Amino acid sequence: GVYPATTNAQGSSAVIRDLDMSGYWGFTVNADRSRLAVFTDKDIELWSAFGGSRLLTLPGAAGDGMTFNPAEKRLLAVWSKRSIQIWDITSGQKVNEWRRGGSDSPPVALAFSSIADSRLLAVGREDGQLELWNVGGEKSAVWQYNPQTSEHSKPNPSFTSLAFSPDGRWLAVATERDKDAHNIFIFNPANSDLTPQFVIRSQIRVDALAFKADSSLLYSIGFFSDSVNAWDINSQKIATSWSPGASSLLGLAVRDDMLAVVSENGLVTAWKNPPSSASQAIQLSYTWGELLDISPDETQVLIRHGYDLEVWSFATRQWLRGWIFKSGEPHIAYSPDGCTLAVSAGKELSLLNTQQGKFYKSFSDQKANLVKNPPTFSADGALLAAAFDDGRIGVWGLDSGLTSPAGMIPPMRCSSFSPPPTPTPTLSPTATLIPSETPTCTATPVVTTTTSPTPPPFVRDLYLSDPPMQGDDVLKLQQRLLELGYTEVGTPDGIFGRMTREAVRRFQERNTLTVDSYVGPKTWARLFSPNALRGD
Repeated sequence: GVYPATTNAQGSSAVIRDLDMSGYWGFTVNADRSRLAVFTDKDIELWSAFGGSRLLTLPGAAGDGMTFNPAEKRLLAVWSKRSIQIWDITSGQKVNEWRRGGSDSPPVALAFSSIADSRLLAVGREDGQLELWNVGGEKSAVWQYNPQTSEHSKPNPSFTSLAFSPDGRWLAVATERDKDAHNIFIFNPANSDLTPQFVIRSQIRVDALAFKADSSLLYSIGFFSDSVNAWDINSQKIATSWSPGASSLLGLAVRDDMLAVVSENGLVTAWKNPPSSASQAIQLSYTWGELLDISPDETQVLIRHGYDLEVWSFATRQWLRGWIFKSGEPHIAYSPDGCTLAVSAGKELSLLNTQQGKFYKSFSDQKANLVKNPPTFSADGALLAAAFDDGRIGVWGLDSGLTSPAGMIPPMRCSSFSPPPTPTPTLSPTATLIPSETPTCTATPVVTTTTSPTPPPFVRDLYLSDPPMQGDDVLKLQQRLLELGYTEVGTPDGIFGRMTREAVRRFQERNTLTVDSYVGPKTWARLFSPNALRGD
């Protein structure tokens, strides 16, 4: 490798040549331009800018950046996320270091306290550290989970779920100790000493937690389990357990007195005051959908399927509407008043107006990815918190329209999503009468029918994919479907989403084609033929 040095004090230059420079990725020069500090993969090397020779190595000094003291030539500062080190390049010794606290471990779960005037935020990290933060203040408490492992077992101190009780008295945290021991730790967040008040021991790993509205029971579902467990907080025993009679459960959500679960075969089951026998169900059109939440009025559920966020209705048991996120799989949180849905996906955090079904704010300038876990609103709706995979927690103050008087939880003002607006279809030309030139005769009316456009060339098969297919051919497909009255396609935008798939499916049904929602050569040709049957 060849590494050019900076110009030295005498105005001449030197070239450093070394056969081992593939791991070198940056350098800086000291005040008199006599020394070069060169970053390698694991440490820093000091070179002479005059002779081009390596003088010494600073072991363990690698970081994210470095700079010399501009006032004198021998001190070098090296910084990383957690520390700043000062090195003496004459002796090769570290002379000082400053370190900041905290953890770079990615958060795996976070939640605000449900007490209206509280700013308490709980954060569970991948490395087993549980933190309580007074947002706007400082960290109030820390608890480190250190699992006991056998000689041949690799430690895996990771939290799987956490939840505050509605009365704010308890914080439940589920963790996987090892393959045979799984714990739910119950904390009192009001205590200055963050230690478990008691421990619930589960036979299987707990993947989701949610409290009953009166805080008396803690619901949980386990890894590849087909049952819901309801734990009595006082006795730390299972009060009741029941199964929807489906395969393994993948998600759990609680809204007031309703509890809903989804199974791997796509069956969503919901109970009022569980485990009552009164339940309602939705069979999704696919398997492995993930239940994210229940609408504020308990009439809809929100499902994640890949990069899709979908709303399904209990009344019709049908898909209602949806959105596709190109940046990653969506994770959501409802605001306390039900009028805003926060959606994190990839590097984007967006706010969706639940009444209009439109996004009105996006925080898309993030440098790191958001973790694959839901964001969280404070109980008064004034703050929104989300976590990044580099360990940071972001907290945003929201518009005053979401807030309420101090110490008050906003009233529920918004209930559920409405179906997407039906676009006005393109009108076909109506019959036109052409009068005769003589008053005693009437010419035969000439009827102008719907014309079939010249079929555009078939380019490729079109279907719902992840990420979604886009292009002019998709736009032409959507425009033609809308022209033929298949209004469920929505507004043509050139993106093949779920609405387009539904329109294609109904077109194939109406035109006696193979119903597979794939647009191949036969479907394409029929779509643009004069014999295509309309959908209205």
